Amino acid sequence: MNTATFSVLIRLPSVISDDLLDERCICMTMEKKKTLTPLMSSTAGAINGLLVGLIAEEARIRYLNYQMGQAAREYARTDWAVDFVDAYRRPLVPLICVLSFAATSYLLHRYLVSRPQALLFSWVLLGGVAVCVGYFMSTANPTFLSYIWIISSALVSYLVYRLWTRHLDSFSLLWLAVGISAVIVVAVGVQLVGLFFYWPELRNPLLWLLCLLGVVATNLVYGIVAQFILDRFFKRRFEQARS
Repeated sequence: MNTATFSVLIRLPSVISDDLLDERCICMTMEKKKTLTPLMSSTAGAINGLLVGLIAEEARIRYLNYQMGQAAREYARTDWAVDFVDAYRRPLVPLICVLSFAATSYLLHRYLVSRPQALLFSWVLLGGVAVCVGYFMSTANPTFLSYIWIISSALVSYLVYRLWTRHLDSFSLLWLAVGISAVIVVAVGVQLVGLFFYWPELRNPLLWLLCLLGVVATNLVYGIVAQFILDRFFKRRFEQARS
């Protein structure tokens, strides 16, 4: 055995060890979604829902106060004495978002993350139910713009779905799917509750399109932050395993 052969045999174990560690790191990276326990996925969804709920509640307060201001200016031109009070924050919207996002995140991570077509079918089914119930309970005939808003919501959802299915290993894009799923679930719930209560504003397709766009924008940032935190977590685990 010459010196070169002996040197290669001496270095071989360390090379194999490094390759195995690198392969382990790759496997850990590819299995991120599967390592999320039910508690982790539900907690991450609840945090996501709380963030979305707080933003939605703030938007609701600003819009109501804007309407109050407009009405106050209109009545100021008349002889009527009407007092207008500012709208105040309520925990209902954040609570609904926390529960819906937590449940949606758990179900998607548990059952649908490996079956994108089933997720798309769920979107179509639940979205169709929401549109049909909203149309049935609406007191006005749908306008041309109503169809435009509904089609726009469907296009946004499908574009996000195509983007996610092309990058199934992206943890940040997964939260876009979670956000859209939660919006559709909330829309169905609101329309079904509307069978017993008169909520004409919540049957406006433009409102749900704006909600969908807002959730997509919010979850894009939330997904990037969540992926950064998860990458740091797995990097720390890999360094501990390598040491």
